[in-house]
Amino acid sequence: MVVRTGPATAYHLAARGVRSLLLERRHLAAARPENRAPWCGCHYTNEAESRLAFESLKIFREFRNIVGGDCGFDPNRLSADGWPGFEAALERNVARQQRLGIGTQVVSPDRVRDLLPGSRVDEIGAAAWEPDSGFADPNATTFAFAAAARRLGATIETGCEVTRVITERGASSGSRPRNGRVDTDTVVLVRVRGRRRC
Repeated sequence: MVVRTGPATAYHLAARGVRSLLLERRHLAAARPENRAPWCGCHYTNEAESRLAFESLKIFREFRNIVGGDCGFDPNRLSADGWPGFEAALERNVARQQRLGIGTQVVSPDRVRDLLPGSRVDEIGAAAWEPDSGFADPNATTFAFAAAARRLGATIETGCEVTRVITERGASSGSRPRNGRVDTDTVVLVRVRGRRRC
């Protein structure tokens, strides 16, 4: 069972043959707009998140062929900025990401202005340029993942707030939505998280 904001999780489970039930507290794509970051880039300050983002970017770039439907991906390219005095840290991040195969490079503020006309660069020391990255539509992505999950056999119930995860002998045994109990041996809690700035 997947609880809250997990159409992508439900899809990936269903694609692996796992029966899943997604319980959404309100409706699909109900998260606040600031928590539905549309960017699809790989610039994170730790390797684990960069790896996850890189694998996700591959899906977004081929979304129609892999998931089906349209996520509204726009290969608009991204620039992750670093404040003055943090250029060395940004360079270390970029070098680590390049070792993972991520297409990124350090660029100067002047180069950012050339690449992204109209950008304000007076408060950055350097930037990471990701020419393969871009943006996706959060609503389109959510609904496309949900449709794909349903096609593969997942069940999605909206308006079903889970108020408690039930445990027995130290392991999850189900959940208690407001309208009853769901018995299951696995519960996945999916939390919405916005983008962090480097």
